[in-house]
Amino acid sequence: MKKNARSLLMLASITCCSTVGINLFAQLSPVVKTTSITTIPQSLLIRSTGNDVFSTSFSNSATGRNDVNAYLLCYLSTLVYPQYLGMRSGNTSAQYETRLHTNPADFESEFKKYTSSLFSNPVFKFFHKSDRLGYDPEAMVISTAGSIFIVFRGTDRVGSNKSGILYDWAEWISTDFDARHVTSPDLTGKVLSGMWASLEYEGFKDDILSYIETKGARTKKVWVTGHSLGAGQAQLYAMFLAKKGIVPQGVYAYAAPHPGTQEFANEMDRLFPNQRLQRFDFINDPITTLAPYVLGFQRSGTRVYYNDINSIDFDKAERSPAEIATIIPGILGAIGNVATDFINSTSGKRLKLDNLLGSSTMCYHHPLWYLKAAYLQLSSAERAKVPRPLNLPDAQSEGCDLLTVERGKSSNPLTIGNNIVKGMIDDGVAAVNETIQVIKFTASTIISNVTGSAITAGNYYIKSYATNSRLGLNEQDGFNNGSDLRLTTGRSKVKIERFGSAGYTIQFGTKTITTEFFGITSSETKAYVLDSEAESLYQDGSSEIQLWEKNNMPGFSANQRWLFIRLQGDKYLIKNLANGKLLDANNNCVNDNSCRIKTYKPGTDDQTQIWVLEPAN
Repeated sequence: MKKNARSLLMLASITCCSTVGINLFAQLSPVVKTTSITTIPQSLLIRSTGNDVFSTSFSNSATGRNDVNAYLLCYLSTLVYPQYLGMRSGNTSAQYETRLHTNPADFESEFKKYTSSLFSNPVFKFFHKSDRLGYDPEAMVISTAGSIFIVFRGTDRVGSNKSGILYDWAEWISTDFDARHVTSPDLTGKVLSGMWASLEYEGFKDDILSYIETKGARTKKVWVTGHSLGAGQAQLYAMFLAKKGIVPQGVYAYAAPHPGTQEFANEMDRLFPNQRLQRFDFINDPITTLAPYVLGFQRSGTRVYYNDINSIDFDKAERSPAEIATIIPGILGAIGNVATDFINSTSGKRLKLDNLLGSSTMCYHHPLWYLKAAYLQLSSAERAKVPRPLNLPDAQSEGCDLLTVERGKSSNPLTIGNNIVKGMIDDGVAAVNETIQVIKFTASTIISNVTGSAITAGNYYIKSYATNSRLGLNEQDGFNNGSDLRLTTGRSKVKIERFGSAGYTIQFGTKTITTEFFGITSSETKAYVLDSEAESLYQDGSSEIQLWEKNNMPGFSANQRWLFIRLQGDKYLIKNLANGKLLDANNNCVNDNSCRIKTYKPGTDDQTQIWVLEPAN
């Protein structure tokens, strides 16, 4: 264990738990920076039918719930990202994506190519500005005979930069990370500084206003939409337009952060009554909790909640503090990952969103979940008229694992062979007691880890289900920082205790340390707990575990906290709160009592990731 690595992790932890840290993550945005989503044939991505669907099926004067409108606007908000347009085109190569990021004219041409059939005689114009250091606002404007659609893109790469740190991170630094309060004569209330400054950069917002006025915006219906950062900017821009005398008919914000204070939120509700401002949340997408209440930001409009791709709760109540507490650690883990990339100077690398909270909730920030959920609310007749959604993320997609993906597909997984709702549920299974059991991973599991009801605190033996050997300490190392842990028959009784707002510590023992300072002797008893090593915490593949003295500050110790996810009876998955990986015996030496333990991404049927908790006296 390298001392400097742990010190840097502590620094990152301090950052993310301070006001500055929350500012840094004010609107984490997309997972969409990169994905490893499997390419599927173009014929499966979109139907040949659905031509002119915005004229024939989109309700231009809609208020309240309208599922067709929600799906079509989400479709535009997804394809406005180059990588998802690449999925639609069937070309997911890095070269194609880079070309669309760096050549706005090419992006406009490709977007028009794959969406123009959805409208009647549309006119497309892509607006973009970039200062290379992070103000990189982008929006596609589509005008038709009776409507104007303004589609904001969320955080992505800064196309005016060459490959490297600024290409990958500049918009995060200047736009997403700046959550100071600012005011403007164009708005009511205080708003996020970085988000508004991006819209103002080099007259971006005014250029769009001037253009849509030439396209008849004062007599047409205007719709404003976007995903993530784009959803936040959609809300700001809708108020800006309203103050200029062009009040949008509707604002649909997918995976939206909260861009303003209570005064701003109140004004948005006044400007867009009758549920004309709708915010869409998918399960525990952490971006939908930001910017937080503690910084003075508030929510406006109607919350539309998808508990999985098959369900919808329109006008859902806002999250309780307990619900928000289950999501925050995922944000902290992502900040740690950002810090790790910068610390290691990994220029050109991309945010590895699989390094997050136990439930990998950043997976749910992919717009593909929102798109599929909106699609499945449509009737069969409505589905026949609209373009198909793109395929969902899989367990290899960034920010995702098997359990998270299966939870996204259904909040109530069914065994194989039962009637599967709408044919969209796949069951993740693990062989337990020679019987196939469904791994159930639900929101209530995570909540139980917050309230402390998941397991009873006390003394246990943690046994590998695959070998029946116990998780224990290397006797030669003793209780010292950096001591390794392995499958053993030796010293293995542990104390499991609740710690912080979520999760548990796994304590192997204590040691009294005596020190002398200027002739004064003092003693301190330190507890030593299971710790996911900081140096390898966010690396691809496995991460090392070790013994380390307990960090008694809950906000700084996510790598020492563990979630217990029950499979059946006394059998559990044990997941690290900081990086989302499971405690895993080493498959290569699982029958060797000197076999070291690691953490690894969840895998189907991996018996070495199943652990038995046996009470110990």
